[in-house]
Amino acid sequence: VSQYGSVSVITGLHQKNSVLRYDGNGYHEWEDLNDIRTVFWVIRSDSDNDGFLLSHPTIYHFHHGGTGSTFWSSANTNGNVKHGSLSVNGMRNIDGLSTPMNSALAKLSIVSLTTSGPNVRASRFSRDRSNSRQWKGDLGELMISREVLSSDQINSVEGYLAHKWGLQGDLAKT
Repeated sequence: VSQYGSVSVITGLHQKNSVLRYDGNGYHEWEDLNDIRTVFWVIRSDSDNDGFLLSHPTIYHFHHGGTGSTFWSSANTNGNVKHGSLSVNGMRNIDGLSTPMNSALAKLSIVSLTTSGPNVRASRFSRDRSNSRQWKGDLGELMISREVLSSDQINSVEGYLAHKWGLQGDLAKT
């Protein structure tokens, strides 16, 4: 994983865990991941965030609806992402095409996504292709799997993350 631009480590912020703070001028990049099926984030968004949850230098599979807008774009997000199963703090079946991302993530949250099919790609958190749209907010954890996890496995990972990050009271009862 390579870092570009300005990303700060904020130590001991949540349950003595550190987060990466992105100010809209930095991102991380890694080798292409293809066939992404399940993703977990522990994440917080600034109100003026314009970055994507994941990104890539040439494609926009995780494209959002615009600054301060929805998780996904009806026109540009990969169909396997926008028709996948999106959860925020254990609330299942969030409509990523109508739910405002920045307000939903105004405080540190656990986000999970199971794509509805393969061929989803990403290699960055988070810079949109060649333009300047980059994340503004905090990233505590990011887990990406090529496997489709069961509901029980997703509940288990979300429970683990909630305990680790002191977010148990924010996690919906499922």
